[in-house]
Amino acid sequence: NNNQNNNQNNNQNNNSAYEIFESFNLPTEIDMSNINQQMLNDSWNEFVDKCENSYYAEWFWFPYRGDCWINCWKNNGIKEEALAPYPSKFSILIQESQEYLAQLLNQSVFRILPGRAQAELLSIGAMTALPTTSVTVPLIEALHFRRGIQNMKCLSFEVEIPIPSMKNDPKKPDWSICQKAWWQAIKRVYSSPGSPMRITLEMRITGSSNVTMAPQFSNHLGTCSIEVLTTPNTDAQEWLNFKQQLIDDWMTLTDSNQNSLNIRPHWAKEWQNLTIKGEPIIDYLKNVAFKDQIALFKQQLKTIALDGGYELIDIKHKFSNPTFDNIFEKVFE
Repeated sequence: NNNQNNNQNNNQNNNSAYEIFESFNLPTEIDMSNINQQMLNDSWNEFVDKCENSYYAEWFWFPYRGDCWINCWKNNGIKEEALAPYPSKFSILIQESQEYLAQLLNQSVFRILPGRAQAELLSIGAMTALPTTSVTVPLIEALHFRRGIQNMKCLSFEVEIPIPSMKNDPKKPDWSICQKAWWQAIKRVYSSPGSPMRITLEMRITGSSNVTMAPQFSNHLGTCSIEVLTTPNTDAQEWLNFKQQLIDDWMTLTDSNQNSLNIRPHWAKEWQNLTIKGEPIIDYLKNVAFKDQIALFKQQLKTIALDGGYELIDIKHKFSNPTFDNIFEKVFE
């Protein structure tokens, strides 16, 4: 399995998008003086190729950097080239130590630094530590190429954006939605005082899902999974405001017919205390975003309970908590 980890400079065509720039007023700190239309076109074609032909496609932008880290690869490696352990035992020790030291810095020295300085130092450290060469490894190692990340605490917020179809071809995904969401996040980072996003912006291309309550459910042309991460040092209110502004930005995304997209959060990450279109997010999720799925989920649970010889209320008693009860109140009424 060929794990291709590419570190490309912004002036070498990454972070660019065909036509997107015409509709965006980019932050003045982003230098586009050496970028021409041909470079944008080439970059767009490269981006589409990675979206459509990579087994795994992922992009990282660390705040205020002029470059990003691209982790795109194909599951086509030669098995005989993947014999050496990856990462090596020594590399694992280094990676675990780096994450542990980063956590110690966040708990000590970083607390007296301005937010932007924290973000820029973490960005330098991340881009220095991440690999820049291609290597053939087993699939499981390609997916989990970095060790010790649990040693550094973080806060994260992620949404799953359904990729709509092209206006002239309903079977073809409109990848520009990913670039629009990406640049909305970057613009929000530059416009937010206090630098509330201090770790990274991450975007992955994922598929649909047939898991009833999955936020990727019925995203037949794929999903743009986009996430922002910060450190616990970030002021709680600034982080909440940043997430709210970001979800407001992302909720403006539409398909080619100007229809709203059914954007839903990653269940296991931070989404509570936000609002969507003026209503508490939990009400929006159960009454709009997951309305049809919750009705289907109820029918499926009834079948499961009947087959198992118990009642729906038994499921509620087993798994009940305030959030669960709120979301699934119509399931157990």
